[in-house]
Amino acid sequence: PDSAEHAFYIVAPHRIVVARPADDDDHVAWLLRTQRYAEAVAFLRTPTTHCTHPDHTVAGVAPRFLTHLIAQGQFAQAGALCPNLLGADGPAWERWTYVFLEQGQITALAPHLPPVGLVGAGQTYGLVLAYLLRTDPPAAIQYLQRWDPSLYDATAVSGLLVHDLRRLPPLSRPEPTSTRPEVQLSQALYTIFEKTQDYPRALATGLALRRPDVLSLVTQHGLHSHLLGKVASLLDVNARKGLSLLVAHTSAVPPYAVVQELEVHPQWQCQYLDLLHRSDPKAAVPFQDKQVGLYADHDPSVLLKFLRQSEYTDLQRALQICQSRNLIRESVFLMGRMGNCQEALSIIITHLGDVREAINFIVEHNDDSLFDYVIDYCIQKPSLIADLLDHLTSVDGAMRSMDLLTLVGRIPEGATIPGLRDKLVKILHHNTLTKWQREGCLSILRRNAND
Repeated sequence: PDSAEHAFYIVAPHRIVVARPADDDDHVAWLLRTQRYAEAVAFLRTPTTHCTHPDHTVAGVAPRFLTHLIAQGQFAQAGALCPNLLGADGPAWERWTYVFLEQGQITALAPHLPPVGLVGAGQTYGLVLAYLLRTDPPAAIQYLQRWDPSLYDATAVSGLLVHDLRRLPPLSRPEPTSTRPEVQLSQALYTIFEKTQDYPRALATGLALRRPDVLSLVTQHGLHSHLLGKVASLLDVNARKGLSLLVAHTSAVPPYAVVQELEVHPQWQCQYLDLLHRSDPKAAVPFQDKQVGLYADHDPSVLLKFLRQSEYTDLQRALQICQSRNLIRESVFLMGRMGNCQEALSIIITHLGDVREAINFIVEHNDDSLFDYVIDYCIQKPSLIADLLDHLTSVDGAMRSMDLLTLVGRIPEGATIPGLRDKLVKILHHNTLTKWQREGCLSILRRNAND
């Protein structure tokens, strides 16, 4: 009735025109006819706007607005307007996702997808990920890190990745920043496993990718037992930290398993057993024989110290290893430990020519009879007599076991020995001083006894 009261009738010979004041529906219709879609949306959102036409809503205008922009090739603008036009309408988001997908313009829509779940959105997020994983893996990884796994079917997406990876070359010591397809897809797979808390599979993928943060993953989620079978991969990521991790968790990763896995990596095997020996000597006992060979080949500088500390080494086998690698001092030590002191002393004299070491060896093994062997050898080479005289006084008790007159008397006539006179004076002075000290001590002891 109100509209009838405000109606005007214009009668013409061939028609009758009814005119009435324009309402909100008329204004929206005019805006749509003139393709002023942004103004129409703004007008519809005005609180005072009252439209009765079923299509005169933001949801009704949105398809015409987006279709117009896409027809004009304005995909970026269309994608940016989707949150404003579609809101939380899940089915609408899915429909327009298919439209952008058909146009090959998912990258224009993806940044604007809501980061929270949409009711009825269907495969919206999965479609976007599937497309990007095959066209722009780095972008897909960013969305995988940003979106909650509940927004998409993680099992389906990971299955797609595994399927695609099977058609690509296997990973071979990749750099984590590599742009090779197999690396990028594996990075995406790692992200899915980590986001879905499938940490064992994340560990396996992270090790294959040589990701530096994989050690933190092991520590944070207690994945130490899952390192079995992956020891070499772990050390390939970070050998120093990896070895410390393995030695600190021998209950989860038994040493025998680690040693077995590292058979084809003797350098790492040597480093692991060395650290294990220093951290937990008892745990390293079963591997002492193996350590001898490893040290001999990869770290001979510590072998002698190890042999001195070792109580369970097969001495004969160790000696064979040292002799085959021409490790003289190590061989001498083993011969002495096995009781073959004369042969050991012979090697010191003939191969090393070290008189001081020969004398120390004799004193260490408390076998004064070996001095005769040293004298016999030095007499044959007068150049060594000077060294012998120099070192005699540096060893406590050495001169008590030797006949100085015999030694001097056996020096060949005419032999040139630099500083012979001074050396003899020094020895005589040392013996006199030693005698005086001994007599002084005895005098003190006697006085104490009488008191």
